[in-house]
Amino acid sequence: MKFLKQFSLYTFVGFLYAGISVLLMPYISQHIDPAGNAILSMVNSIVTIYIQLMGVTAVGLITIEYYNYKNSFDFASFFSSVLLIPIIPGILLLILSLIFAKDISAFLEIPTSKSYWVPIGYGIALLTIYTEVLFSYIIIEQKPTLYAKISIGKFLLEISLTILLISVFKLGWEGRLLSWLITTIAISVLSFWYFSKKRATYN
Repeated sequence: MKFLKQFSLYTFVGFLYAGISVLLMPYISQHIDPAGNAILSMVNSIVTIYIQLMGVTAVGLITIEYYNYKNSFDFASFFSSVLLIPIIPGILLLILSLIFAKDISAFLEIPTSKSYWVPIGYGIALLTIYTEVLFSYIIIEQKPTLYAKISIGKFLLEISLTILLISVFKLGWEGRLLSWLITTIAISVLSFWYFSKKRATYN
């Protein structure tokens, strides 16, 4: 019965996220021109590539190894090591993204005056990995209510910021990216706070 309740809550959050994303698409299409939407797609692709290159395996490792550690302190040490995985290749990616920002922008048909979104995309990707680690960790800890609260809070924050930055501040496609960036930073700060709190309990 407990499993069914947890599964239902995770499923509900998944459908809610998908539904909100679908509802947001007409709004973005209406307020951002096709060129802006194309740029959004390119930046999204950059972030996806960064995530793959920096080691999305960090999420999988924690999920797999969680049950192999009977000692909480040992798992805390392992957990800290796993969090370093994205940083090692990430340093090289950051350097390359800073050096070749304009070249990458030109290749992807992003205005070179907005090439700063190439290294910012790296930042979004790195923080996204840590937020995904948080969600995976909460799932394996079997805390569906906390998962739902954080997920729904994330959705509402991102949607609110998107509408505010696009409709009120008239920032266009950059408004959408800024809402993504701010939301990712907020959740990642929450992630680091949660992990530091858990590590304190292990010690």
